[in-house]
Amino acid sequence: MSRVFHKADQLESRSDVIAESCLVSEKYVVFQDIILLHDGELKAYKLKADHVPTKLNLRDPTIEASAALSNTVLEWLRYSAAKGWFFEVHEVFPQMYIIHDFDRMKIGEHGWSPEVANLQSQIDSLDALFNTESEHLAQIVTDLQNAGAINQHVATVVGVETTARGLAVSGVQSNLDAEAGTRSSADNVLTQSVSDEVAARGVAVSGVQSNLDAEAGTRSSADNVLTQSVSDEVSARG
Repeated sequence: MSRVFHKADQLESRSDVIAESCLVSEKYVVFQDIILLHDGELKAYKLKADHVPTKLNLRDPTIEASAALSNTVLEWLRYSAAKGWFFEVHEVFPQMYIIHDFDRMKIGEHGWSPEVANLQSQIDSLDALFNTESEHLAQIVTDLQNAGAINQHVATVVGVETTARGLAVSGVQSNLDAEAGTRSSADNVLTQSVSDEVAARGVAVSGVQSNLDAEAGTRSSADNVLTQSVSDEVSARG
């Protein structure tokens, strides 16, 4: 089976239409090594480098990628048609093999939304952790709108907050060290005061004990004298 390809300024076709390096088919729009398709959302795929289409490789495993083919979708379509195998692009690159033959490209909102969501998550984390100021958030939003270096800004904010937290912790530690030194000195003074008080009370107790001993001696002498007087009185009366 063979087909003849014609070039024209305008035409209507029931099959693929190739215009220079562009091809329009029922399912795809092709630009050299890029395919656009719509299966509920617009997607773009770029043909993998030095890659033989899966469908053709299944047909002939000996096929090798060649510089002569330029590794474009249209060149592989022409190669397949020349072999008499497949004549339409969706036959050479069926949708079931798209992920094997192509790398998906990021286009439109659906391509960038995951990255924006990831950056927003980082912003939310910073806000929760460091209580980020409103001007920081405003700058981040501006960077997002301008497609600026958001990662660099996030890193800068984190660095500033980390430094501030480190200085605060250092100040608290210095205060704690000073407080500990003051308490240690106060404890030493209190200990010495207690020791002095105990020593003073020891001296006082010793003095009281001496007085008690002297009083006891005096009372003992008086008792002896009284006892002797009673004895003498008893003897005299007898």
